[in-house]
Amino acid sequence: MDFAASLIYTPTLTTNIMESNQIPFLSHLPDNTPNVTASTSRAVKDAIRTYFDEDGPISDYVIISDVKQQVVDGLIEDPRLHGRINMRMFYNEDIRKLIVKLPRAEHEKATHALSKLIYDETFIQGMNYDFTPCGATTFRSAPYSKEGDMSFMPERPLLGRNQSWPTVVIETGASENIHRLRLEAEWWITQSRGLVKTIVIISIERTDPRIAFEVWKLQAAVSQHHHQRYALRTFGTPIVPTKAQEVVMRRSGNATVTNGAPLIICFEDLFLRTPSSSVEKDYSFNAVQLEEVAHRVWRGQGFM
Repeated sequence: MDFAASLIYTPTLTTNIMESNQIPFLSHLPDNTPNVTASTSRAVKDAIRTYFDEDGPISDYVIISDVKQQVVDGLIEDPRLHGRINMRMFYNEDIRKLIVKLPRAEHEKATHALSKLIYDETFIQGMNYDFTPCGATTFRSAPYSKEGDMSFMPERPLLGRNQSWPTVVIETGASENIHRLRLEAEWWITQSRGLVKTIVIISIERTDPRIAFEVWKLQAAVSQHHHQRYALRTFGTPIVPTKAQEVVMRRSGNATVTNGAPLIICFEDLFLRTPSSSVEKDYSFNAVQLEEVAHRVWRGQGFM
């Protein structure tokens, strides 16, 4: 049994956040992130449209202030209010601020390509009927509402588990925003109190053919000072959001160099149970599979 499972499923376990689990909501956004005020759905849509040109978004994020919960609810429940704008929302009702992430084409290609690897492996293992892709579904935990780039959960609910959280989430963005992506990975883990098991971050260089995959999970703290702000304590042992794995791919001449493969998504993290047959096992994506993800992105960026 891992630390997170003990944290979640043992009714007598006492847990606490060592400090506040309220993340620094606006931290690690690019310095030039626009900050606008919009108090209606139409105003939000019009504000976001300002940051697009014929090639796509011209800003990675937009901060929108003075947004009430009912406006966000409307955007969630009626995607037509987006006006066909591809975006991911992260809302904090306490401060009435909405952070909108505007994915670029290369980010969407990477998310979709990795998701396809996950779909294919699920089918190979015969788990496709036990598996629910949630897309960019909005997950709510007061005062927050958040969308990942892709998320997954088991089809069959686990008795006693809060079903309002996915088990695996993908967050994709530009490499210069890696600290923001990591902060959001920590949010998924801590705000769900360990119900979200795995976050895969995909970070993509804009000007060079380089892609990194990071896997974030709850793990035992290396030291008592490690990520104290986000640590959960169980039986006196702090467990913290931790980068458990990194795979980096670069293009060198006509070759792709991959370090850190395979990329592993644990079967138990996704399905919340141990494998029950020889076919069921951890999802392991080798260098060849990950390089195909990278090549799709790099072709779109003009590097290949």
